Amino acid sequence: MDYFGAPYPKADPAPIYVGATHVPTPVGQACIYCGKSILAGDNGFMIPFQGKDVALTIEPWHRLCFLESTFGPELLKIVREQGEEEFGESIY
Repeated sequence: MDYFGAPYPKADPAPIYVGATHVPTPVGQACIYCGKSILAGDNGFMIPFQGKDVALTIEPWHRLCFLESTFGPELLKIVREQGEEEFGESIY
């Protein structure tokens, strides 16, 4: 999986970044999860996506959108708080 922006945490990146390729931020493309445009400075992942009757594409996801889709919104709040406390940096 490819990622854009900065890995998290910066000092010792999470395992998801190991072996991943850093790619340019896809500015202007819509996040497949929230539909908002990816902006310069955003962090996230390029994830394979295949919709019904649609060819396989590689689509951008904001990092928080990816985490919310994995943990759900309530658990994401806890993950964010613990991450910021433990690593001293925002998960954004």
